[in-house]
Amino acid sequence: MENDQRIILVTELFYPEESATAHILTKIATHLAADHPVLVLSGPESYENNASRLATHDILNIRIHRSWAPNLSKNKLISRVLRFIILSLGLGWNTLRKANKNDTVLAVTNPALLVVALALLRKIIKFRLVLLVHDIFPENAAATGMISTSHISYTIFKRVFDWAYGTADHIIAIGRDMAEVIASKTKHSNAVVTIIENWADTLGVVPHLRENSLLPTWNLEKNIVVQYAGNLGRAQGILEFIDFISQMAPSAAHFVFCGSGALRGQLSEKTKQLQYVTLQGAFSRADQNLTLNSCDIALVILKPEMYGLGVPSKTYNIMAAGKPVLFLGPRNSEIYRLVQEHRIGWAFDWSEKIALQNFIQSLSLDHLPHYQAMGQKARMIAQEHYSELAQLVKFKTTLFPQSNPLLK
Repeated sequence: MENDQRIILVTELFYPEESATAHILTKIATHLAADHPVLVLSGPESYENNASRLATHDILNIRIHRSWAPNLSKNKLISRVLRFIILSLGLGWNTLRKANKNDTVLAVTNPALLVVALALLRKIIKFRLVLLVHDIFPENAAATGMISTSHISYTIFKRVFDWAYGTADHIIAIGRDMAEVIASKTKHSNAVVTIIENWADTLGVVPHLRENSLLPTWNLEKNIVVQYAGNLGRAQGILEFIDFISQMAPSAAHFVFCGSGALRGQLSEKTKQLQYVTLQGAFSRADQNLTLNSCDIALVILKPEMYGLGVPSKTYNIMAAGKPVLFLGPRNSEIYRLVQEHRIGWAFDWSEKIALQNFIQSLSLDHLPHYQAMGQKARMIAQEHYSELAQLVKFKTTLFPQSNPLLK
């Protein structure tokens, strides 16, 4: 082992959970464990009831210590907040019990209160604190309508969390727009901000022929299928998108929504009269490759207020599947830039609805070879710029600069 400096990874979700966050954090921990002892402080198993049955208490050089939390619905605001408070207290308590001043604590920013707990603990224990930012509180709560920016509670939360972020030694953002927001939050601190994007699973997700997808099963071979696959949550602006396409004239496009989340019921209600929209259920990680390949164009949506507050990580596996991306979201946000810079799809700001409408109505099977060629380029970009190993190496060299051979 390279050295004995221990890493304590603090996260709500971890192996054997199959959510995107759990998958990403497990990969990071496994990579770091090759050279450093890793202790994971995590929430209970099977919160989302989709954990692998191959669960173990320890994997490779990783010790896993779990905190208890009640199994409350994540789709109901009150129960979700209660669970997050209990889980934050539990993870904070375990960090107090387990960490020492020689440790590097790497924590993901969910649950949000954990960031404040670790900032306070760092004052006591003096460990090195690195934050991996997947979303930013309270700005994300305001963007999704959970709290008003004019309310006194938002002002208080903003000051507390800006302070908490500023106590970190290093902050890892997953997008350029997110790095801008973090820099603004921590402008009076010494925190260093680094960008490490999420990665594409280019080995597990590979392109399939159209006829080998689910399109024949869905009887959609004669349509250009535009698919949204992922969390049906408040940050995406899914209901607003449905309102938009419900006013359009019929076209060759058929929209498929695969997934689950807080807005599943409202989405079902809004689309039950729309013949050009189909709802499919949630899919497991084992079914991810087939699901992502079951479209001609992949849809990624982000509310306009979400600039810098989240990066849809599913985009990278969409690219791995060889699908062009139709992005609707804030101008110059990370995925907006990614699509435009590499020309692997189409990016629209929410103010460009007329242009988006014209684009959707122009979709045609006659243009399918063009869409497929653009998808092939997306696959190539995923392999060249967003491979798993390349991004994991960035984590290692960010946490331990001495491990970078260019600095030796």
